[in-house]
Amino acid sequence: METDRIRHFCTVYETESLTRAAELLGITHGGLHKSLKALEADLGVKLTVPHGRGIKISAEGALLYKKAIPLLKAVEELKSKPTSAKKNLKIAAIEVFTCSIPSILHQDNFFKDYEMSFYELSPGQIETAVASGTVDFGVTYISSPNKNVKYLKIAQFESKIYSTNKKFLDLPFESVPFVAPEDLLDFTPQNIKNRDGWMDSLQKRNTKFKTNSLATALPIVESGHAVIYLPDFLPKLFFDEIFTIPNPKKIKSEKKNAFLVLQSNADESLITNKVAKCLRQLCSS
Repeated sequence: METDRIRHFCTVYETESLTRAAELLGITHGGLHKSLKALEADLGVKLTVPHGRGIKISAEGALLYKKAIPLLKAVEELKSKPTSAKKNLKIAAIEVFTCSIPSILHQDNFFKDYEMSFYELSPGQIETAVASGTVDFGVTYISSPNKNVKYLKIAQFESKIYSTNKKFLDLPFESVPFVAPEDLLDFTPQNIKNRDGWMDSLQKRNTKFKTNSLATALPIVESGHAVIYLPDFLPKLFFDEIFTIPNPKKIKSEKKNAFLVLQSNADESLITNKVAKCLRQLCSS
């Protein structure tokens, strides 16, 4: 049974006129009459009866109208809903990525229909969130052992010491003031204890300011009160003018791996490849 025929009948019921109904529906009088006859044949009842020079709705027709209105409303609601479920993407990452990933994903048309959520977590917490399915992906450069996840190496970057105050260039390294994360990490295979990746076991630094977020640290750097240790893809996102301070001899310049964290049984899918591509673009920019 076609819902158009039911809609045609409901219009006849409401206008009490075949002519007027045909005008409102944008069909011919004959086409409307044929539609009503077909509906009556489908239902096996008479919906209208002759009345003078016009028609009158039968008792069966009145009953059909009462039942048809909710049906037609439901059909219209179904038509107005999206044909597919809303796409969601949830990513857990350490802060240097949560503050930079959203903009790079947003620039890719592939993610234009996605609702994206980002969660700032520490190493270990990221792996737990991925393993439990709370998030779709993790992004980190400090791995934490978890048998339920695997790591996909997607890019490399180098962390450097950045400053807006050139006076720090003339100071011995031990006197250069740093702003650094306050919280200490749990055990990691790399023996990294600080969230920014600085190896205190190799070289102690003068941590003048401690913060629990990059958002708090950046104004301290911008005002020239301290230096900061950052991945080389980040400074251009926050500073118009900034320069690097050479690492002390014990801290060798080396590339670090950025990892996409997946569940251990996950296959590489289109969305996995798209996220990885955006992250490679971020780290190489």
